[in-house]
Amino acid sequence: MDEFLIQLLFDKKRDGRIHVHSPNMPGLHLAGDDLESIQDDIEPIVKDLLLHNSHVIVDKIRWVPSLEEIVKQMGEPSPKSKQKQESKYLVIEARAA
Repeated sequence: MDEFLIQLLFDKKRDGRIHVHSPNMPGLHLAGDDLESIQDDIEPIVKDLLLHNSHVIVDKIRWVPSLEEIVKQMGEPSPKSKQKQESKYLVIEARAA
């Protein structure tokens, strides 16, 4: 089995909504007010996109940083000089379908 990274960008808008997308996974766009609900949807969507678009079966997904750390970081107010987008990574362990 091989491992590879997928970069996720969490963009918190001024109105509090969160947009999640990925520069290296076309079709991955999630948005909502509740980060935990969005996170519940990310893994199955990533698995489906990889299976249908790339013929890859995902065996395991590892978050870097952890989901708990992402929730903590998104809940903290960020300084104005800090960029709105926060990069997170999914480490995918997968095999060809």
